Amino acid sequence: MSLKSFKNKCFLDGAKGTEISSRGYTKYPIDYASIDAVEIVEQVHQSYIDSGVDVITTNTFRVTSFPDKSKMKDVICADCSLIRNLNAPNIALSIGPGDGDFSDLTSRQRKELKQKYKWQAELATDCQVDMILLETVCSLDEAVMAIEEILSITSIPLCVTCTLTEKSTMLSGETLDQFSEKMESLGVFAIGLNCIPISKLLLNNVKELAKKTSLPLIIQPNLGMPEQTKNGSEYPVKEKEFFETMQAISEINQVKFLGGCCGTTPKLMTKLIELKVK
Repeated sequence: MSLKSFKNKCFLDGAKGTEISSRGYTKYPIDYASIDAVEIVEQVHQSYIDSGVDVITTNTFRVTSFPDKSKMKDVICADCSLIRNLNAPNIALSIGPGDGDFSDLTSRQRKELKQKYKWQAELATDCQVDMILLETVCSLDEAVMAIEEILSITSIPLCVTCTLTEKSTMLSGETLDQFSEKMESLGVFAIGLNCIPISKLLLNNVKELAKKTSLPLIIQPNLGMPEQTKNGSEYPVKEKEFFETMQAISEINQVKFLGGCCGTTPKLMTKLIELKVK
């Protein structure tokens, strides 16, 4: 798939961590499941492929916290190989933020983090993924550093999604205006929001973001914070609310990519695609 020529809505998959852990994997970070719980990860990837999504994201969200390139390579290459062997339509390399508050890092720690983003870009090229998804961006400064490193290495389309507080700002304090303006100046392919609960506030934020940028938008909400019940962890957002809000989001012309984050499932993505949101 050429992302630049994709004219219809493009569907990404939903949660990976919650799906893998629900199948009994308990090791942390969960990225290691792609090496030592291959059958479980294959089941999750295959379930999303069967749901009809266009893009399968890798189980690599926590790889940025890995200490060296060899460990990064082991997990990224293993998971990309799993996805490719399942004949997935397209592969997106998931890159998450580093550990801790970026503003508190020393110059040495920032240099090390910068190198980790560069390594992941190199591995994305080696593994021939179709897109890179820099997701759950919390700090604009860290995002800028990551983007500059990634784009200095590869021309693979780069999509960047941030998460927001209840005040509709990034955790580091920047507004949607500041986020979108900076992203456009850096030359990323698409921007958007992820890991934000389905709500009217999310819908309003998507509408505002569409006014502030000419870039395609990618939206991947979660189902809220999990609550512990006698049946285990349950997410508060109900299916009806999810589908109604996603339908409204999909009607915003600039929204080209739809998917899910924490708590979303292959079953949910199947139903979303069957709604034929346009």
